[in-house]
Amino acid sequence: MKKLLGFLLLLLLGAGAAAGVMYWRIHQPYRGYQAAEQFVDLPSGTGSVPIGERLVAAGVVRDVATFRAALWISHKGRRLRAGE
Repeated sequence: MKKLLGFLLLLLLGAGAAAGVMYWRIHQPYRGYQAAEQFVDLPSGTGSVPIGERLVAAGVVRDVATFRAALWISHKGRRLRAGE
């Protein structure tokens, strides 16, 4: 029983640490491009996953996981579409 409780506590601490790191990554400013501005072409109707991939490739957002977590927290993932 002690081993199970210890494992659950360790699992809970790990999940809390992961959530803290993701929260920090979402709220940390990021700029992975050199120019003063960065334009990204998004065809009309493009969904949130391809939008995130294009933004990562252009250096606008850090990575797809952080982009998806920010969409989840903001509740805008299903409504995000290019050209709308």
